[in-house]
Amino acid sequence: MLLYITVNQILGGYLASNGYGWNKGLIESYFQVENIKLILIYLILINFILFIVTFDSLSKLKAPLLNYKYKKDSFIKKIIIFFAFFFCSLLQQDWLFSVQLALLIYLIASFDFLESRYRYIYYIIFIFIMLLFNYESKREILMVLLLIIFMESYFNSIGFKLNIKTTFISLISLLIFVSFVLIASIMRGYGELDNRDIINSMIYIPKYITTETFMDSVSDNFELGYNYIVSILSIDFVLNGRIDYLYGLSLLKTLFLPFPREIFDIKPDNIMIIFTKELDYSFYSIGGSYPINLSSELFMNFNFFGLFFFFVFIFLFNQVLTNLRYRYFAGFYFLISVFFIIIFFIFMRGSGLDLLVFCMILALLVIGFLSFLSGKLKVK
Repeated sequence: MLLYITVNQILGGYLASNGYGWNKGLIESYFQVENIKLILIYLILINFILFIVTFDSLSKLKAPLLNYKYKKDSFIKKIIIFFAFFFCSLLQQDWLFSVQLALLIYLIASFDFLESRYRYIYYIIFIFIMLLFNYESKREILMVLLLIIFMESYFNSIGFKLNIKTTFISLISLLIFVSFVLIASIMRGYGELDNRDIINSMIYIPKYITTETFMDSVSDNFELGYNYIVSILSIDFVLNGRIDYLYGLSLLKTLFLPFPREIFDIKPDNIMIIFTKELDYSFYSIGGSYPINLSSELFMNFNFFGLFFFFVFIFLFNQVLTNLRYRYFAGFYFLISVFFIIIFFIFMRGSGLDLLVFCMILALLVIGFLSFLSGKLKVK
């Protein structure tokens, strides 16, 4: 988490400050920020909290206590779950991604999957399916890659020691991640290519990298520049009075999740909608929105007191991560914990607490049902 936030801020700051990105209006707004020094102090404190909590957790993090005391699932069930994942991908519905991810977590953690010598072929198939049907959302592809890396690191204890093997695997993982993001971006329309299928997109990568506008594309492809700019602008808007402090309303909105706005008209607006309407109403009017990351959202609610709430969220995340080793591998609580760890990155990027809760509810239903059928529901 520390690496994710720090890299986003460093690279995002560099790209934004040098004017890279396709949304030039957003970049122009960034150069007009009035409270940049105060905002940077807040973001530095955010990183300090991340540093303290992360290294405290790392000192407690040990190799996983793998425990296989569970009833193994049948091959037929494996096939059914795989086709359920494929069918959800085929439908290409954003809200179904939580179901896809839950199915994939169960599939990877169950059976003897992580001991299979053919598992890397399965990983390629999973990624291929995501690229084929979900290329419009790089975040979803990222989450699947992150899941694979996490499960491999956890099962093989790769992430608990630093050596040549770990470094090599990390570099290969980074290269694969960058390649898949570029492929997905080309398939979405970046670059100059007529036939944008997977194979042609892969072949086009070397030429794509050499184009004059590649840095502008990179800023958007990896969501670095505009994410950083939006995190700065959203705080600046509150400090300037363009947006009123929300005093926790964007978090309390989760309580209104079951109620449609047509029935409950005092339901609080999503923080992304509030910000986008103020920044670019024309973009909002066509259904667009800019994600507000967690640190900026908390400032928009509580000013510098948001640092306390940020600490609470990060502490919760790290508690789930460090306690994972005490869960039975492939047990119900293990699977739910893994889902929370992976989906938390989307929450950090800026999706809202209500979406996090909605995703967790779907995961509880899917994983709970599969665990019940396998007799693992009571396994801690």
